[in-house]
Amino acid sequence: MNSITEPSDRFSLFLGAMERVHSLFCLYDKDYKLIFANNAACQAMPEFCNALLQGKTLEEATRLEIKRSAPDHSAEEQEQLTRIFLEKQLSGETYEVSGTQDRLFAVSHGEIDENYILGLGMDVTESKKQRKKLEALATQNSILANTDQLTGLSNRRRFVEVLESNIKRASEKNTTFHLGLIDLNGFKRINDVYGHGIGDMLLTQVANRLGTLVEKNDFVSRLGGDEFAIIYPKDANVEHLVSYSEALCHAIELPYHLAGNPIEISSSLGWSSYPKDGETSSDLLRKSDYALYQSKRAGNKKAVIFSLEHEEKIHRQSRICFQLEHANLEEELYLEFQPIHNTSDNSIIAFEALARWKNAELGAITPTEFIPLAERVGRISQLSTILLKKALHIAKDWPAGIDLHFNLSGIDLGKTPLIEEFVRLVQASKFSTHSVVFEITETAIINNLNEMSPVFDILKEAGIKLALDDFGIGYSSLSYLRKIPVTSLKIDKSFTDSLRLDVDEDAILQTIIYLCEKLQIDCIIEGVEYSSQYNHLKSIGLENMQGFYFSRAMPADELASYMLIESGLIDTAAAQNGAPNDLAKQG
Repeated sequence: MNSITEPSDRFSLFLGAMERVHSLFCLYDKDYKLIFANNAACQAMPEFCNALLQGKTLEEATRLEIKRSAPDHSAEEQEQLTRIFLEKQLSGETYEVSGTQDRLFAVSHGEIDENYILGLGMDVTESKKQRKKLEALATQNSILANTDQLTGLSNRRRFVEVLESNIKRASEKNTTFHLGLIDLNGFKRINDVYGHGIGDMLLTQVANRLGTLVEKNDFVSRLGGDEFAIIYPKDANVEHLVSYSEALCHAIELPYHLAGNPIEISSSLGWSSYPKDGETSSDLLRKSDYALYQSKRAGNKKAVIFSLEHEEKIHRQSRICFQLEHANLEEELYLEFQPIHNTSDNSIIAFEALARWKNAELGAITPTEFIPLAERVGRISQLSTILLKKALHIAKDWPAGIDLHFNLSGIDLGKTPLIEEFVRLVQASKFSTHSVVFEITETAIINNLNEMSPVFDILKEAGIKLALDDFGIGYSSLSYLRKIPVTSLKIDKSFTDSLRLDVDEDAILQTIIYLCEKLQIDCIIEGVEYSSQYNHLKSIGLENMQGFYFSRAMPADELASYMLIESGLIDTAAAQNGAPNDLAKQG
């Protein structure tokens, strides 16, 4: 027992018990002179207890104990620790001290009454070790939760946190930053051709290139799939942002060599700026995504920076989406028809039904505006059903032998019950099932070709024809001809537009004509506008043509007179319509 006064028998019994406990126990008088310290305290803090027993002050004893327990600290650091521990001792706050044999104790002091102060300490070495293990595990879990496991970049969750942090900081400091979204063009093709293993290797290398190219303090993340994000935390003018973007895109587009395969891929990039384009993460993401969409549409592999013009388009799109939800579409939607001619005998072989919309609030809305938005908000199937009914009703009065071409969305094709409903509508109409041609585009089926096989079987069994529209602009159109029961190809108008510019155009077109002959399918070329195009295309063997040269798309009530003109039954001048002619000039 270590004491400097003789306690009573009862107190002596209590102190004897304290000698046997493993916790630290110290008793002081009101001046912090040590009355009693048990063995555990003396062993854990020998310098402190000995100094107090020798009559040194609390400050002197604490300083000596700090020198023992923290010998690697400088004199200045030891003095700072002494002041901290003294303050905690006098205030009654719990603090941790290093004992002998690498033990750690949590210690606190408190007054018993006006004459005595009690000091208690507990060995927390094991709990501290366990806490450190838990903290390390929590840190590791946090890293895993915030890291994209494939590329090692931050994932979407971490990206959202950093974006919110940048918004808060920029708001407080009245500064600007930029948010960029990057998308790889044709990544699905890489997966389809080379397999997902190669696709994963490509994503990893793209991430590595981005990680080495971004400037200091920039934040790069993989949001998922083939989409990446960059937070550029500084103000930058348009020229710098464009230059920075071009460097990133150029680096991504340099050739890759993956498992012996040479791979090339392009990229698109869209930017928005805080606070110009929005003050919330959802606003900035929406506008960066819109700029990215415009970059992909442009197809020139350059970055697009969100602008006032884009803002106006988004506003109009919002109004169109609202009308798609609330307008009387049955009443407002209508069709116009453009003829398809066979030039060998100057006959009409079909009319293509083209969707039109005259809204009570917005007026005329173009198909290029409302069709993609209808797909986005889940209204395209409703539109298709309304328009197909109207097309079949109009076509029932056409002469035999004239087909009805009707465009289907890729979303329509992905819904087997909807296609079955379309078949029932055709079969219940007074128009020949075998004269209905559903037009589909390569882009509409590119992602779900295998899943659409049952749909193609349904249409084939019903006798409904299929035309592959915009042929020639996709990367693997020929492969689809083996998998889809196509009855005709519609060559994209880009071939017609470049007839006078590309000397190899004839060879490509003649190859397509030969292919169609061998496969016994019809070949139609779109976009014929001038007599020079008409004559040239006819000279190389193309017979079926569509375009302004023959006629603009016309309302349903003009079809009868147009067919009579083309059959020679009424006078062209009397009808005030001419064909064939260069109608593009009027259009």
